[in-house]
Amino acid sequence: MKALLFVDGACRGNPGPMSCGWVFYDAVSRCRVGEGSCALGRGTNNQAEYEGVRRGLLAVHAGGYDCVEVLTDSELVAHQLTGRWVVKNPLLVRLVNACRLELSLFKVRSVTWIPRESNGEADALASAALPEFEREEVFV
Repeated sequence: MKALLFVDGACRGNPGPMSCGWVFYDAVSRCRVGEGSCALGRGTNNQAEYEGVRRGLLAVHAGGYDCVEVLTDSELVAHQLTGRWVVKNPLLVRLVNACRLELSLFKVRSVTWIPRESNGEADALASAALPEFEREEVFV
């Protein structure tokens, strides 16, 4: 079974309070299967994007899917996860490795960059989670 996973991160300031959101669909029926969002603490927009990927993949895997296509409006995330771009930032290296570990749980997996206007649902979920931020801790 294949899922289409749309992910996004949000950050107020960079660094600043951050959040992420994800929504996934069954690839065959195109029915919406799950969604989620959460506030994450303080960090960068790229950290928020990766955390959205990681948490979304966990949700898709828990839903019983063995194939996944991750769709992100972050060109950086898409190219770093696929190995097209090198990851130099130590904080992002850890997040990239965590996402790659989650991706390895799927028999078939891909990561695709999509235009921002094609990612409205995940963006809305990430943005809605942002006002809930209250802590001043640093996300590492």
